[in-house]
Amino acid sequence: MTKKGMVFRPVYVAQAKTRYVSLERVLKMPQVISQVSTVNHFANDTDRTLLEFVVIKRTQAKFDPATDNVFQKLLDVTKSGHEIILIDNFLRLVDCRDYSLAISQANYLRMNAPNLYSIEHGCAVISIPPNVISSIIAVRARESKIRSESVKRGVKEKAELHGDSKPTRKAVDQAAKVNSKIADVKAQALFQEIEHVRQSLPSKARGNLKAIAKALNAEGVETSSGRGQWQGTSVKRVLDRIERINEVASN
Repeated sequence: MTKKGMVFRPVYVAQAKTRYVSLERVLKMPQVISQVSTVNHFANDTDRTLLEFVVIKRTQAKFDPATDNVFQKLLDVTKSGHEIILIDNFLRLVDCRDYSLAISQANYLRMNAPNLYSIEHGCAVISIPPNVISSIIAVRARESKIRSESVKRGVKEKAELHGDSKPTRKAVDQAAKVNSKIADVKAQALFQEIEHVRQSLPSKARGNLKAIAKALNAEGVETSSGRGQWQGTSVKRVLDRIERINEVASN
C-alpha cells in the first residue's frame, strides 16, 4: 500500500527505434498513450497528486535501469522518500528477452528502487515475492523467444512470396500454433503457482476453485492475461489446458 501524503511521479516507457525520437512523437506512441491512461485512472481512484512525468525512451538495443541516465536521475529525485515512482508495469524496465538478465535487473529494482510502484501488480516492486517475479519473467522470456522465432519464419516466408502481403494458409496455421504454444507455456508456469497455493490451503479447500483464486490474488500471482484478478473460472481454464497438454504428451 502507498503511504498517506505521498505523491506520484509517473514514468512512461517507450520502445523507440532510435534515441533521437522527439518527445512529441514519443507521447503519441500507442504504448505510452496506454500507460498515461492507466496512470491517470490509478491516480484518480486513489485521489493522489501527479508530479511532472518522466519519459524513458527504450531502444531496440540493450536497456539497463542500473545505467540508464534518466532512470538514475529519477531515483535521485525520489530518495527523500516523499515521492512514489509510478509505472503501469515494472516489466517495462527489464529486458525479458534474456531470462538471467531480466532477473538481475528486477533484483536491482527491488534493491535500489524501494518507491517503485507497479500498478499491474498493485504494490511496490520491493513487495513482490522473488518467486513470483521469477515466474512472471520466465513466462515473458519464453513468449519473447517464441515470438522472435515466429517473426523470423514470417519474414523468410514473405521474402519467398516476393512481396505478396496476403498471408498464406501455412502462415495462418503457423500463427495459430505459436499462440497455442504461448498459452501452453503460460499454463505450465501458472500451474506451478496454483499447486503451490493449493498445498497451502486447508485440505478441505484444495478442491475449491474460488478458494484457490483468492489465494493466488493474495500471493500477487499474475493472471494468464496479465490483467485483472483470478476467478474460479480462470483457474479452471489453466487446469483444463494442463490436462489437455498431459493427454497429448501421453499419446
